[in-house]
Amino acid sequence: MKNSFLALAASTLGLSLSLAFPISTSAAPSPQLITITASSEAMFSPSEITVHAGQPVELKFVGKSGVHGIASTALGIPATTIMPGSTQTVTFTPSKVGTYTLHCTIPCGADHSQMAIVVKIV
Repeated sequence: MKNSFLALAASTLGLSLSLAFPISTSAAPSPQLITITASSEAMFSPSEITVHAGQPVELKFVGKSGVHGIASTALGIPATTIMPGSTQTVTFTPSKVGTYTLHCTIPCGADHSQMAIVVKIV
């Protein structure tokens, strides 16, 4: 009788714990991965990207030539320097639908003012 009581108590306790602390099976969404090349021809390639509000985004910048930079307080992208031959990754989660233009933050040549990425958030 004592063993039956312990078994009943253990199963009841286990049920109580599972109700109080449910195990979540939903994983955080995987970030959308976008590779962007930065080159001394004063261009980011691609120069326009589309991402989704609320979905994490991972931008992988590959420096081909020249030194370039990117930053956006509106999107939560910290100041990042992209050196030739290096890769820099930034992750952000856009929250507001809209179109944002991110310009290269480091003077990189005659066409520097043209070097930008348009980020469309849908």
